[in-house]
Formats: sequence, structure tokens, C-alpha cells
Amino acid sequence: MRGVPSLEVLLARWVLADLPPEEVPDLAVEALAAGCDASELGVLATLSRPTRIQVEDELPALLARLDAQRPSRRRAVEIVVDDYAMQVADGVIEASAGAHKLWRLANGFYEDRRVFSQVAIFVGLASEWDDHPDARAAIETQIVAEARAFVESGGIDLDTA
Repeated sequence: MRGVPSLEVLLARWVLADLPPEEVPDLAVEALAAGCDASELGVLATLSRPTRIQVEDELPALLARLDAQRPSRRRAVEIVVDDYAMQVADGVIEASAGAHKLWRLANGFYEDRRVFSQVAIFVGLASEWDDHPDARAAIETQIVAEARAFVESGGIDLDTA
């Protein structure tokens, strides 16, 4: 089982609006518990039902303290797609949940055929999972197999696709 997601994954999810602001306080608490001593995390940890604007107000200080930067939108999609595929392949998240997350990301990048074409198999399998409840076990097995193959092939490649 994975612990606290990496800062790179969290920032990528944030850039893609794939990380709800209400999850940020719990993630900040987890990071503090895991040993990160950035005092700016304490501010994020104490937010109650934060909005995206409230989190955005606190991020510059945290990023400066950690000497980190937000990834570009292009780099963020690479990070998040690969992370979700890895989570499915490793059994960290349910296959159907991962395929649906990838479908949602693909919809956000529909105009970029490089992204959509590389995750299309997950879009199709998520749709099949929705449409065929009696075949879900077999579809989940196929989703995991596709995720493993995707990860083994090196994940998403926006440079040559």
C-alpha cells in the first residue's frame, strides 16, 4: 500500500483540478505525520472546508519553503495518468475507479489526441464496466492487465505520440 502521495503527484493533481481543496487539510496532516516539518503545512492542516482560493493563497509560501514548483499542465497530465495507471496495476485503487479517473482526465484533454489516444483503452473499459454489470469482474481483470502493460511500456508519452 502506498502512503502519502508524492508532492509531485499532489501538485500535478492540483494543477489539473483533480485534487479537491477539501482534501488538502488531511493531506497536510499526513505529510506532517510523515515527517515533513514545513510550518506552512500547519496552516493548510488547520483550514476548515477550504476553497480552492484559500489553498491557492497558502501555496506560494509552501512551495518556496520546499523549493518546489507547479508542473506545467502538460507535465501534470503525464504525472497523473502514470500515477493512476500505477495505482491500478499495483492494486492500490480499484480497477474500475482508476479507469474512470483516467476517463475523466481524457475528457479534459479531448482536444489533445496524444493524451486521449493513449488512455482510450481505459475509457472504453470504464464504459464497458458501466454498461455490463454482469461482466464487471472480467472487465476489472482486463483493466488491471492494461494498466500493467501501460506502466511496463513506460506510461504516457506526449513527445512521440
